[in-house]
Amino acid sequence: MAQAVSEDKISVKAKQVEDVCMPTVEDYAAISEQTNIRIRRSFDRHLLPIVCCLYILSYLDRGNIGNAKAAGAKSDLQLSDSEWAWVLNSFYIAYVMFEWTNLFWKILPASNWGTAAMSSGAAHNLGSLAASRAFLGLFEAAFGAGAPYFLSMFYKRHELGFRVSFLIGMSPLANCFASALAFGITQIRGSLEPWRYLFIIGKFPS
Repeated sequence: MAQAVSEDKISVKAKQVEDVCMPTVEDYAAISEQTNIRIRRSFDRHLLPIVCCLYILSYLDRGNIGNAKAAGAKSDLQLSDSEWAWVLNSFYIAYVMFEWTNLFWKILPASNWGTAAMSSGAAHNLGSLAASRAFLGLFEAAFGAGAPYFLSMFYKRHELGFRVSFLIGMSPLANCFASALAFGITQIRGSLEPWRYLFIIGKFPS
């Protein structure tokens, strides 16, 4: 009888120890939240800056056409005002037409729209310059729509809004130093016109 009572006490104590050692639902929730914070901060440090840099490069690529005009592209190619308007519109027409293809970012990396932007430096007439701008619009349309979708794979819905707004905020930052960069590049004196160097050198990082 005494042995049975002793065994019961041992089992009760073992059950109490097990209850103390076993984590509760609250413990799991606390661990999960700490893990989420650590993972989110890791994404903020490593993933978000890369996407933001690509966003800045995309705005530099599409916006340098104005700097190229100031550097003499329109006069060198002997384009009228209406023809130059077609050069500008060709980008946005392609951008709007292909923006729905947001999954193209998987097969159209940044090097593609960097190459399209650099090819503008080899343009010798309206058709070639408008075509290069149209291809740039096609490639950047995939990135512009695909970047927020890409971030949604790593952030929760309530975390995504701030990151996307931060991403879109990179466009004014790009405009801040685009003109200074263009001024420096167009000071190069070589065998090519300065505006061609603007497209070739300025788009190389993409």
